[in-house]
Amino acid sequence: MTVVNFNAGAPALRADDAEIERYAMLLDCLGVALLVYASDAEVCLSNAQARAMLNDGPALFTDESGIALTEENQPAAAVLRSRCAIHNRVLGVNDAGAPSRWVNANVLPVFADDGSIRRVLLSMSDVSERRWLEAKLEQLSVRDPLTDAFNRRHTLYLLDEECQRARRYGTPSTIALIDIDRFREINETHGRAMGDRVLSGVARRIREALRGIDIVGRYGGGEFLLILPNVHLDGAMIPLERIRAQIASEVFDNLAGVTITISGGVTECAGDTTAALTGRAHALLLQAKDAGRNQLCQDVEIF
Repeated sequence: MTVVNFNAGAPALRADDAEIERYAMLLDCLGVALLVYASDAEVCLSNAQARAMLNDGPALFTDESGIALTEENQPAAAVLRSRCAIHNRVLGVNDAGAPSRWVNANVLPVFADDGSIRRVLLSMSDVSERRWLEAKLEQLSVRDPLTDAFNRRHTLYLLDEECQRARRYGTPSTIALIDIDRFREINETHGRAMGDRVLSGVARRIREALRGIDIVGRYGGGEFLLILPNVHLDGAMIPLERIRAQIASEVFDNLAGVTITISGGVTECAGDTTAALTGRAHALLLQAKDAGRNQLCQDVEIF
């Protein structure tokens, strides 16, 4: 292809269709997909890599967050409108017959002699595996691998964010520090593998019983820190009590007839630091343990 200066601005790309076809064949050899659009934003040529990537269907693009692009913001349409190239943009590609994949896209306008855009070249390199690895690494950095709850470090970060939000907007927020009763004895008597199953089972039941906006974090050992935004303590006690009762009534993995129970301390954000808030929840948890376990102790002093 020939690159010439069309005007005093950025270099303009000009090429006839025969050159573009040879370019498409070259990209096939390199494992790069190519879609060629006409000036009406309709595909007029695709190489073998593009057809395989799209299962011979139309290309439907999403942004990097997975949100579908509007028709006017589709890559070719955007270049036709702006007359500017798009370089190294990560896009999602969807088609009806396969799940989404991620591509690194470059979109180039090809100019005619009169300065109009006659073709748009969209090249795509599959980066799905790289995106998967990046997502996995990000998940490992914030998640507890056993329970899939957030790890302690990230939970405390989210708690700090929630406390700041609650102070800024004057909205309620409740936290609960939950502990599996006699968890050490379960590990010592039935083995660590059974203890792990109990941990993951409790975490799953907690997640399933809470709202999508609620946060479940593994705090350490058999402890979980729960953050319930936009709810006062009395409102939070309803689902928390339901969780406690459900766990006490279930049999975990045929655990030799042993009943699993949880205890917890529940308090509400009141302009505290995260350290003061978790300290108060921990003191309430100890009260629940001292009172016989299998119960939640709520902070009555905030009323």
